[in-house]
Amino acid sequence: MAKIKWDKLGRQSLFEILRYGSQVWGKKAARNLRLKIKDAERLLSANPLMGKNEPELQGSKLQFRSLVIHEHYKLIYYYAPEKDLLRIVDIWDTRMSPANLVKRMS
Repeated sequence: MAKIKWDKLGRQSLFEILRYGSQVWGKKAARNLRLKIKDAERLLSANPLMGKNEPELQGSKLQFRSLVIHEHYKLIYYYAPEKDLLRIVDIWDTRMSPANLVKRMS
């Protein structure tokens, strides 16, 4: 089982999405999204290569992958097999321009 770590940007995105969700969709919906994220963490811990390669970040030295967790959000992560460590670097709103994802990761 790979160890999961959240990078600063990922934690910030998580906080902002859940805060926004709580205000706009309601606390129950935000809680349900958080549970989906926890489920995704468990799945990725057991299967760190399960997500697909993130096409927008192909030129990076890290092999970024993504896993859709909601129709509007996906986890962006990379796996370091030598450390058996999976780092979640962002939660990306798929409604935004893909060019912004590249800028965020730079």
